[in-house]
Amino acid sequence: MSMLTNNRKQRWLLPTVLAAIMLIVVIGALVQ
Repeated sequence: MSMLTNNRKQRWLLPTVLAAIMLIVVIGALVQ
């Protein structure tokens, strides 16, 4: 059960981290 919850959390975390990085890059490009 713990493994299942952890796997689901990881699956949700990865796209969020990628989206956050892309957002920071876009904001940085706009600021420059």
